Amino acid sequence: MGFRIGWFIDSGYSPAGWASVYAPRDYGDWGNPRRYVELARACERSALDFLLLADTTFVPNRHGGSMSAYLRHAICAPMGDPAVIATRMLAATERIGVVVTLNTSEYEPETLARLVAGMADLGDDRAGWNVVTGFADRAMRNYGKEGLGQHDRRYDIAEEYVSRAEGVWASSGRPRPIIAQAGASPRGRDFAARHADLIVCNAATPETMKEYRDDIQRLLRIHGRGPDDCKVMFLTIPFVGETEEQAQRMYRARHDLASADPEADIAIMSLNNDVDFSIFDPDVPMGQYADRVETAGTRGLLAYIMNVAKERTLREMVASRAMYEVVGTPTTVADRMEALIDEVGGDGFIFNSDYLDQQIVESVLCGLVPELQRRGLVPDAYPAAGRRMPLTPS
Repeated sequence: MGFRIGWFIDSGYSPAGWASVYAPRDYGDWGNPRRYVELARACERSALDFLLLADTTFVPNRHGGSMSAYLRHAICAPMGDPAVIATRMLAATERIGVVVTLNTSEYEPETLARLVAGMADLGDDRAGWNVVTGFADRAMRNYGKEGLGQHDRRYDIAEEYVSRAEGVWASSGRPRPIIAQAGASPRGRDFAARHADLIVCNAATPETMKEYRDDIQRLLRIHGRGPDDCKVMFLTIPFVGETEEQAQRMYRARHDLASADPEADIAIMSLNNDVDFSIFDPDVPMGQYADRVETAGTRGLLAYIMNVAKERTLREMVASRAMYEVVGTPTTVADRMEALIDEVGGDGFIFNSDYLDQQIVESVLCGLVPELQRRGLVPDAYPAAGRRMPLTPS
């Protein structure tokens, strides 16, 4: 069964990666979009489907009530505007899609619709919008708002928001851009199944992946959509080496670092869940704190932490990550990816890493992707004409 490939740029070329021996000498020039343009071109040479750019518009203080951990570990700061970076990527490429994260709480619908339409025009309809509704009160205060508001209510507002944006595109004769979403809560899943062309699933095990995909398929039917109208793709962290031993060393180095000094990863968990995990003992199973945790933030991830991983400590969770990981040579990783899609279903994988350096990029694009292409699992070239799936709106 064939599938699709994308790349999620989160921290990107941030200070978090400067310690890598594979970091270029001018890594400190983090704000220069040249590196992102080079990455887009490299991914396009490998015929990847799309790049997905994350966004954060504030310096968090959710961990311990302070910005210290976030600034110390370069989390969410410094970070450029993904819409600006996306335009540079689109202008420098011809076929790869670029999907940018834009928050419904930070733009008026008509303003956002014009922004996305402008990027789509620049990129011959290769631009997309990753719809998020916010996950932190602090960010909302930067926009003159009291806070996030109630979780499900944010999705109710987003329903109207998307409708107004679609009205702008229709009234100006523009095609509807690609819409991506990563809803994990019941309300978020329903919203994604109703509106999205591409759904990003963050699940750490085949069992949770299958449950998610099966539920999305059920919701698509409820909303009168076909099984191929929306693509479900799984976030995946790759550790690819020339040998199994090299790949395992890469994997252990990342996990040993997280276990020995878990502050950065626990601070990220605090941010993503809108829960201050600094108040909990990192060596006590999280299930013991279940009655003390509530959030207005990302409920799907919190549900995983408190239910699926309840027997594990915070230290163990950040060392093993709450995301699917593949470790091995191009051959063995391709084996696992092929077997997973056969078992779970789904439409492909979106690669992710804590930061970007040449080893990470080249191990995937020059090692793993050619092996997937050799097997016929992913295309080795773009179609002669027209948009390339999954970036085709239903």
